[in-house]
Amino acid sequence: KESEREFRTMVSTIPGTVYRCKPDDRRSIEYISSEVERLTGHYPEDLINNSDMGLNDLVVENDREYVLQMIDGSIQRREPYLIECRVKHVDGSTRFVYERGQAVYDSAGSCDFLIGTIIDITDRKTMEKSLFKDQKASESAEKRIRSIVANLADALIIIDEKGVIEEFSPSAEKMFGYDEKEIIGENIKTLMPSPYKDDHDQYLSEYRKTGEARVIGRNREIMGCRKNGDTFHAELAVSETVIDKRVIYIGLIKDITARKQAEEELAKAKKLAEEANKAKSSFLANMSHELRTPMNAIIGYSEMLAEDAEDDGLDEMIPDLNKINSAGKHLLALINDVLDISKIEAGRTELHLEEFNVPEMINEVISTAQPLFDKNNNKIEIHLDNNVGEIYADLTKVKQVLFNLLSNAAKFTHE
Repeated sequence: KESEREFRTMVSTIPGTVYRCKPDDRRSIEYISSEVERLTGHYPEDLINNSDMGLNDLVVENDREYVLQMIDGSIQRREPYLIECRVKHVDGSTRFVYERGQAVYDSAGSCDFLIGTIIDITDRKTMEKSLFKDQKASESAEKRIRSIVANLADALIIIDEKGVIEEFSPSAEKMFGYDEKEIIGENIKTLMPSPYKDDHDQYLSEYRKTGEARVIGRNREIMGCRKNGDTFHAELAVSETVIDKRVIYIGLIKDITARKQAEEELAKAKKLAEEANKAKSSFLANMSHELRTPMNAIIGYSEMLAEDAEDDGLDEMIPDLNKINSAGKHLLALINDVLDISKIEAGRTELHLEEFNVPEMINEVISTAQPLFDKNNNKIEIHLDNNVGEIYADLTKVKQVLFNLLSNAAKFTHE
């Protein structure tokens, strides 16, 4: 159960719908994450082990054969499959999705089951559709598209299969410092610093040959290079589409320099705060002797004065001296608490183990705490088994724990 709970928690953090299904034509579902409800309107429990509805039944009918062909080909080649298709929602709407999955094989080499993720790309497809309408569209439609591109906060860059820049939005001009006219026709690696630019052509070539995507369909952080040579942190999202039988790549780029600087400043502030806290704890731990010595002197002298007063018959002074002694012990206990916490934070806490008599220790703590009970008109009773004798522990810390418990009891109990 714990492993299942951890698995479900991990799955809930993954963007998109996670699934496991059989490799049959229906793709019968063995597991599917709760995100499927937002995507299709179906509850996961209604789909899992449902013999009448598999993963392929959620796909728009016209796309099903294409999906099965892509999966069958990937199984035969023993490589992951990457699919863009449409799925149906129970409300009648259609959603565009990007699906990535792979087959898992048994010991005999046969496909045992399929696992994968499905990501909703409807918004991206809607943007692509609005940006790339038919060339024969009216001038007003063209102006609307240009207006959308011109007002995008993020830079929009379109390149062809060879990485040559075909579109460069006004936001891209502002971000990189190039004018559209001087950058159109240049390779996209012009906007990259080394070593990224050195690998880009090779990556495009490999992608065209193998179809293995490392950037397309994902968000990733990159380094950009402005016209003046300055580099900056950016977030890149790339999608692929086909227009007039030509493959083009659409990139949306967000300058995240300010975010990165904020993260660095936050990390520095955190480090400084941790160092300051460690210095404080170290200081207090080192000051333990200096703080405890005067308090012990006050307690000791008050005890001596009480004894002298008793010997000299000055009984009227004894209650006040006892109060001084009790208050001194209480303040010493508070100092000990602060110092012990600081020692723990500084990694310098120590235990002083010894054998001591438990009843005597309890009586000492009761004597120290008695004024706290008297203050709220409370009464404390001791019920102690006669067989209780000595224990081996840290006497000071045991007394502190017991005193803290009694102090809280006295503080929050009234009559």
